[in-house]
Amino acid sequence: IIQVPGNIFNQSIIKSDEINNFLNKGGQVQVRSLFIQGLLLMNIDEIPYYLDEIKNPLHQFHNLAKELNTSSYELAILCVKNIIPQAKLVLGFDNINQLSILNSTNNRSINNSDLKEIINFAKKYNNKLWDPRHWH
Repeated sequence: IIQVPGNIFNQSIIKSDEINNFLNKGGQVQVRSLFIQGLLLMNIDEIPYYLDEIKNPLHQFHNLAKELNTSSYELAILCVKNIIPQAKLVLGFDNINQLSILNSTNNRSINNSDLKEIINFAKKYNNKLWDPRHWH
């Protein structure tokens, strides 16, 4: 069992040949950091100034969620499940309401072609700031 970071904007590890080989050999992958330490779920106006260069893709991601009549929370989960369906997701939450939303996400589905389009959209915004280790 291994645990790796991965999310809609940081797909490099979860899409890697190494992860696929590990899974094909019977390994189990757990994906963490789906919400980029909550950044993916924050109101755009609350994002710190040092992350200004990734505000636009975050704003677009929120708009895509609205267009699909879902939350950014649900869309982030569904996209990662689409990228690596064999993985288990490690999710943190602050309160019981967030856990309730998580449980409802399991019953939600979005058209596969819409998910693929969003995954490709996010892949275009490669930036080291999707990794919290680069936040200063």
